[in-house]
Amino acid sequence: MNVTFEVNSQAELEKLFLLFKSFQFENVKVVSSELKGNTLITKGNKSLNPKDLFGIWKSNPRSLDRKTYL
Repeated sequence: MNVTFEVNSQAELEKLFLLFKSFQFENVKVVSSELKGNTLITKGNKSLNPKDLFGIWKSNPRSLDRKTYL
């Protein structure tokens, strides 16, 4: 199970750790969502025509119904 907590300060993070420690959880993993300026953003190819994608599933239609995907 994954649970996400968003904290705004180091003090809130420390309080959260104390809470986890009091419950004696064995597996706690901290993942930072802060991006330190090393993100890579690439622009898409604007020369592609999206109309070419219309009808690509006509021979194999898709549905949100789970039975269709399996």
